[in-house]
Amino acid sequence: MGVTGFEFEADFPDDTIEEGEGEDWRVVRPGGMAMAHAVADLLRSAGIGVSELEPDLEHHCWVFTAEKDRKCYPIYVYDLSVDKLIMVHGSSPWFKHLFDRRDVFVECLETLYGLLSSDPRFSSVGWVDVNGRPIAAP
Repeated sequence: MGVTGFEFEADFPDDTIEEGEGEDWRVVRPGGMAMAHAVADLLRSAGIGVSELEPDLEHHCWVFTAEKDRKCYPIYVYDLSVDKLIMVHGSSPWFKHLFDRRDVFVECLETLYGLLSSDPRFSSVGWVDVNGRPIAAP
């Protein structure tokens, strides 16, 4: 299974909710909820099905599933203060070329890249690998 995503700049307010102090401190709601809703709305506007957004407290992100052509891809939206990331889990099967099938995963990523790049709320959108290192578009 391959993973890729996007790093970008966005000016959404910090919507993290924390409670407690010292050793009792914990995150009740991770940051990035408004940003995740904006990403989900962009995907819906492109005709891609989107599940309900869920907070992932362990990884400090928001998670939802995007569905296109009966293929589902978990999407993780991170607002890590300065760093903003979207990671998409899926695969690009090597055998698709043998059968001359279009690659729905890559199409989904390209669609998301285009949506983010054309929306003024997101800027400096670039592709990243699983380790968050910049990569060229597939």
